[in-house]
Amino acid sequence: MEIIPAKPIRDLRLLGGHPVLDFVNTVDSRRDRWGPDALQTCGDLLEWMSRLELVSAGCSIRLAKLARAHPEEGREALDEAKALREAIYRVALCEISMSDADAADLKLIEDGAKRWAAAQKLTLSPSGAIVWSQEISHLSAITARLASSAVELFIAREHRRPIGECPGRDCGWLFIDHSKSGRRRWCSDETCGTSARVRKYRAKHS
Repeated sequence: MEIIPAKPIRDLRLLGGHPVLDFVNTVDSRRDRWGPDALQTCGDLLEWMSRLELVSAGCSIRLAKLARAHPEEGREALDEAKALREAIYRVALCEISMSDADAADLKLIEDGAKRWAAAQKLTLSPSGAIVWSQEISHLSAITARLASSAVELFIAREHRRPIGECPGRDCGWLFIDHSKSGRRRWCSDETCGTSARVRKYRAKHS
């Protein structure tokens, strides 16, 4: 069986239209096959969060050093984040299919969001505005930050477009259609859309 290497974090396409869906899409394929998973280390996870601006670059570097110094804690943080990722994925699929989400998945997301809310502090921004702090101070708070973003995504259902699932072969990425027409079908028309049209053309003329 062919082993497909995971893409570097810097090369991941950000097509979800929301950081939480891009988090789910760190698994390269969820249709026909599963994987590879781009999140192999806690450092990968932190690099991804920095790229999506869920943590600052400085915070990402500091926590990555902490994960390297305490590898067991780093692995636990990564495993916890992946468990959350899969719960988010399942809840998103329930939105797509208009079915009820599993209570255990909702509880996992809820508990993480509550931890994040409890850790927040009011602080002054560089402009002098009063804001909630957004920095992660320890590895165990990574999942809480992601869970908070997931809650924001799901409870805004009535004020956003629905989540879509790419039907492309070896894809299954999730996205929110922010296009003007609102008729987006693929995660990317240039990749999955083009591949589907090529297969359809070849089948028609074979």
